[in-house]
Amino acid sequence: MQDKHSLPKAHPQRVSLHNEIHARPPEAMSPPLAISHLVMLCDAAGREASRAHVAALLRERHLPLPDAQSTHIRMDLGPFRIRWELHTEFVT
Repeated sequence: MQDKHSLPKAHPQRVSLHNEIHARPPEAMSPPLAISHLVMLCDAAGREASRAHVAALLRERHLPLPDAQSTHIRMDLGPFRIRWELHTEFVT
């Protein structure tokens, strides 16, 4: 029987998942600003579609494209900044 104040047993992959989500430090931001944060669960095809979408966005603005191994991009696009992260099960 568990004590009513004790926490449930940690999932075996908890540390690994926590570290993946927090792998990159947050950016410093100053007001005024508006923020959108999208998290999309996806398979390999969805991750590649996301990479292609980001590449098209950058190509339209004549900015450097990510290489095939990139899993993280931070870039100033003028009126907005983009932070794209490719994880194992999701894209942000």
